[in-house]
Amino acid sequence: MFGANVAMPRPWLTALLGLVIGILTLGGGIFTLVEQAAPRPAFCFFGGAVALVLGIAARRRTARSSSGVRAFTLLPIAIGVAGVIVALALTVVIATTPTSALQGPVTQGQPVAPPVAQPAAPAAPSVATPLPRPPVSRMSMAQALGTLYTALTHLRRPGSLASPALAMDHYGRVFDPYSVAPNYVLAILPANTTLGYMVHVDRRNFELTLTDALDPRLVARIDTVTGVITFD
Repeated sequence: MFGANVAMPRPWLTALLGLVIGILTLGGGIFTLVEQAAPRPAFCFFGGAVALVLGIAARRRTARSSSGVRAFTLLPIAIGVAGVIVALALTVVIATTPTSALQGPVTQGQPVAPPVAQPAAPAAPSVATPLPRPPVSRMSMAQALGTLYTALTHLRRPGSLASPALAMDHYGRVFDPYSVAPNYVLAILPANTTLGYMVHVDRRNFELTLTDALDPRLVARIDTVTGVITFD
């Protein structure tokens, strides 16, 4: 009596399978709505439809005399209908929510830093905006000549030939028209000074002179052989 195996009717199995699928689908849909996670309406709709179909199939295969089984088949049908309704609700959420809000909650332990405004980069000095020329003096002449000498010696490749000539505008700005950056200001000469530039025979060494136009006896000079500024 107790050893006999009582097989569960197949409608029970069908209804039970539909009930499990419906519960999982409905639970996932409700979790999505409550926790504001990324919605998956297709998953809810498919799961609800499967639960609904299994419940209807089990109910049709159950005899009318089996009132308990027929009542049980109503559970997957009801849950399947609820799953379809949740899928429709998720579809409405997707249609009315901005895309950025559908990314799901941020995982704990991975805080998102607020956007930091980047400081604006300083504007590059424009060649068209001249700086005032310093007044002529021994110090200003030495500073201008040293700046020009440093620019000419450090901006060219070692062993390369010296530029055949330099250019100067009426603002006292000196350029190297034969370099890769002909508009780059190498130095700004003091007011009322005259620049001299002489390339040696080897075409690698050069000499710079800066003369006070109001006092021609005041001359500053430097060359690549000594690298020292001297005054006549």
